[in-house]
Amino acid sequence: HINTMVESLLASTEKISRILNQTDLPIGVYEYSKNMHSVRFTDYVPEILHFDAKTVLQYKHDSAAFKEFMDALRTQKIPEEKNVYALQGDAEHYVKLDEIIHGNDVLGIVMDVTEDILARRKIEAERDVDLLTGLYNRRGLDGRLLDLYRHPEKLGKGAMIMIDADGLKQVNDQYGHKNGDIYLQKIAGVINNFGIKSSIAARQGGDEFVLFLYHYDAEEEIIATIKTLEYIQDHSTAHLNDDIVVPLSFSFGYALLSESSDYSVLLKNADERMYTNKKSRKMQRST
Repeated sequence: HINTMVESLLASTEKISRILNQTDLPIGVYEYSKNMHSVRFTDYVPEILHFDAKTVLQYKHDSAAFKEFMDALRTQKIPEEKNVYALQGDAEHYVKLDEIIHGNDVLGIVMDVTEDILARRKIEAERDVDLLTGLYNRRGLDGRLLDLYRHPEKLGKGAMIMIDADGLKQVNDQYGHKNGDIYLQKIAGVINNFGIKSSIAARQGGDEFVLFLYHYDAEEEIIATIKTLEYIQDHSTAHLNDDIVVPLSFSFGYALLSESSDYSVLLKNADERMYTNKKSRKMQRST
């Protein structure tokens, strides 16, 4: 009777394997008992979990080793994903794992969800990125700032900087909107990865940009970094093409993180100071 029962279980596993193989869905099923050494799994399990022939043979006859592998896999949980784990390896690989435990018996279902995860991440990344400049857009900036402000220990000393392109209308009128887009891309290039510590650069829309500097050790470091930006704003040129070179100019204002624990307040303060800077620069040019 015991032999008949074991043969029936093995036959069921083989039938499940054949059915799943016919569907071409990347789903694997495994089962084992804590009282037995053997593990039964369908054909897709080794493929999904990247087992080589030697590992397959080992785990089929060693349920404790198989359980140890699955327990280690569960420590690699992907945040905000239900039962999705990162499989260690050279490339990104993600699996979804569900187990049903009844007494000493364990039945598991494992799925390869790598394509779904990567496709979703790509869509989310594209939603957060300004297509013209490659910087974060307003949505992406808000998301990054929210994440940072949940962990204030990561902020350190820093500053919120609002930047507005000078001369964009003149470039558009004289050289066309295509060259105007290149002009904005050049400004984006200046602020992308700017500073000696951590930074976030974003295009708010139109000709407005945001540069968030953080994780500095002292406000003196921040001020020195901003002085560098002051020099760049009046000593740079933009090559729109082989024949057109124009001054690369922008106005900006900043607010130190010490002014407020609310980043929306920092944005407002930096924006007001940017417009003050813009008016002052216009007056200087007209005199």
